[in-house]
Amino acid sequence: MVYKVPLKNSKKKVLIDADVYDFLAENPYYQSIRLLENLREHSSGCCVFQKSWKRPDGEGYSIQTIYLHKLICERWVSEAPRKNFNVIAKNGNKLDCRLENLEWRTKGYIARKSRPVGEVPYRGVSKDRERYRAEIYKDGDRIYLGTYDTAEAASEAYNKKAKELFGALGEDVKMNIQKFGGQSEADTQPIQAVQTTPAVQEDATQSTEGSSDIVVSNENEQ
Repeated sequence: MVYKVPLKNSKKKVLIDADVYDFLAENPYYQSIRLLENLREHSSGCCVFQKSWKRPDGEGYSIQTIYLHKLICERWVSEAPRKNFNVIAKNGNKLDCRLENLEWRTKGYIARKSRPVGEVPYRGVSKDRERYRAEIYKDGDRIYLGTYDTAEAASEAYNKKAKELFGALGEDVKMNIQKFGGQSEADTQPIQAVQTTPAVQEDATQSTEGSSDIVVSNENEQ
């Protein structure tokens, strides 16, 4: 059974397994802060509890942020294997916080699965004066692959090293397969990494539009 819990600032709902929902609803601390009643959609697309509290000294306010996907993954899936790991949503839906949809992945994996950004639309390739630099990351370490006359040549060097390090195109690596200046169909559907950074300084008194009804589903609807 899956709960669809409404968000205070959005018409969307976050998906939570029944056991997780029951724990959050019955836990004295989460009850005291009204966590389930104050979930919001973060600017990054994930679900957060975010509230301003007046400081004990009376000097301003502090902001408390709880990332729901990270809370759930740490308690019910596992602790982070080591540093440089983030929680991702396997299906790309950051509001799908079911246990089966959350897992830890390295920042390098997330970068390889993400859509390239910047001046050069090739993963691992950047402009270096009049040439193009290629580099790749493994276990948090940068591997320099040299500079090349064209972006395509630098991309080929990245692809070759990526295949050597992570295997053929598939689950463990997404190489550059689009033409320069364009995108492949695969690159328009990246795996999205959820953020696990500290609290973002945002106004905690934003709009509360949206439904307040919790929907229970017996199917794993997306």
